[in-house]
Amino acid sequence: MLRLTVAADDGSERLVSTARTTETTYRFRQLALGRYTLTVRAVNARGQQGDPASVSFRIAAPAAPSQIELTPGYFQITATPHLAVYDPTVQFEFWFSETKISDVSQVDKSARYLGTALYWVASGQNIKPGHDYYFYVRSVNTVGKSAFVEAVGQPGNNPEEYLNFFEGKINSTLLGQELNDRINASALRSEVEQLEDEVNQRLESDIAGVTQKIGETENSLTQLVAKKNDEQSLAISQVSQKVDNVSSELTQTVSQSNEENARQIAQVRQYVDEKSSEIISTTDKKLGEQEATIQQIQKVQTDTSNNLNSMWAVKLQQMQDGRLYIAGIGAGIENTPDGMQSQVLLAADRIAFINPENGNTTPALVTQGGQTFINEALIKTLIAPTITSGGSPPVFSLTSDGKLTAKNADISGSVNANAGTLVTGSFKPSGLFPPALQK
Repeated sequence: MLRLTVAADDGSERLVSTARTTETTYRFRQLALGRYTLTVRAVNARGQQGDPASVSFRIAAPAAPSQIELTPGYFQITATPHLAVYDPTVQFEFWFSETKISDVSQVDKSARYLGTALYWVASGQNIKPGHDYYFYVRSVNTVGKSAFVEAVGQPGNNPEEYLNFFEGKINSTLLGQELNDRINASALRSEVEQLEDEVNQRLESDIAGVTQKIGETENSLTQLVAKKNDEQSLAISQVSQKVDNVSSELTQTVSQSNEENARQIAQVRQYVDEKSSEIISTTDKKLGEQEATIQQIQKVQTDTSNNLNSMWAVKLQQMQDGRLYIAGIGAGIENTPDGMQSQVLLAADRIAFINPENGNTTPALVTQGGQTFINEALIKTLIAPTITSGGSPPVFSLTSDGKLTAKNADISGSVNANAGTLVTGSFKPSGLFPPALQK
């Protein structure tokens, strides 16, 4: 025998339903929201009842997340909600906004719905370091949804980690790999020389065949001269015609061989295969132990996922005293796992931007040895863990732990401090100060 009650607003219990069943399960239907108590008694054939067993349960929307943990990453933030009491039936609904929504009742109208899961990673190039991003999360189950809980956070802002991140991203692209590849000038020269040898051998064979035909024609001429005088004119005419034919054949053969030679040599510089359209132009010069190579590449190809990628690059490399020096510039568009990505890459010991207006030669920006030198910059937002001025020692510094050091400061606003020691020296207080400073 089953007896189901629900807690009333005044604290009392109200009977919802009773039932008898011989099965080990029973289904109650169309129950309203509330806190229920189910009491079960065993009954034998004579109507005798056993001791009751009770269980309480609640039918209601889930509780709101008690905490939302935000984990920063490279151009991404991971949101992980937590409940005060774990409930395996609960998932979380994630909404995202680049601006704060003051009225949470407008979240589903103003924010962007991300999805329903146990956690969510918001990522992409629009997630920028130094900017606040807002998550609005609520618990959901089969019954309903909780109120929204707001969490605000930023992606990672460690410059060194971002540089390592970009290094991996760039080197994984086809353009990055192409710029990093060394030019094998020796192999290119060997390929050209091999093809030239093959063409020259074919040309020599063709010339030898023509020469043999000329020899045979000369023998015929000698024999014909010895014939009767009355046949001489006709024979000489026929022989002359043969000589003219052979000469024409020789000219045509040499011309065809030259065309074939040029065509096959050009194939070394330009070729098209089943999976790529590629044009490579290489210039190479070797002088003793020195060697310089310039290579221009134009390539359109499909990858293993049948995605189309395109690139253009110019690479220069020079060997000097056993050391290889490299410079290059490339542009490409690739279909990556993160979506379509266009990029322009520069590879050199020094990269500089110069505005030649009015004969100016002073660079506006130079990157060398892992450092960037800028003549003048107008920056809207600067995110820097450490700021240090010039001078030895620096006259101003601000470290990532919040320590500010200044040799000379003129503060026209207010200074708030809740700890520390003020060394007055020749300090002359004015305005309202604690009595200890006014002595």
